[in-house]
Amino acid sequence: MKYTIFNFPHDILAEGIIMISLAVSLDFISNILPSLPQGGSFTIGAMVPILLFAMRRGVKYGIIIGIIFSLVKLAFNPPFIVSPLQFLLDYPIAFGALGLAGLIPNNVILATATGIFGRFIAH
Repeated sequence: MKYTIFNFPHDILAEGIIMISLAVSLDFISNILPSLPQGGSFTIGAMVPILLFAMRRGVKYGIIIGIIFSLVKLAFNPPFIVSPLQFLLDYPIAFGALGLAGLIPNNVILATATGIFGRFIAH
């Protein structure tokens, strides 16, 4: 078995790239919707592909793919950054925490709750 960047096997790397592109596409759809009056917006399932990938491939790969998704998201949507700590907690750590869904791969509801709660704690 040959390994590539980050020591990902080719099949996991390809699946991760597909899930990241699907999550970015869903994020673009949510950018079309108007924002709320007090700020903020709805996200139409952009976390779902990352959560599914983490449940399928495990915590290690889920966290890495979540961090890569946050960096791709930053490339398309410039953030409002107050401090470096806020940047780390709002982007790489928060989206990487979605990979915690891989801790409980057999129970979809509990795995999803774990990943989303991890992201909530980071925010």
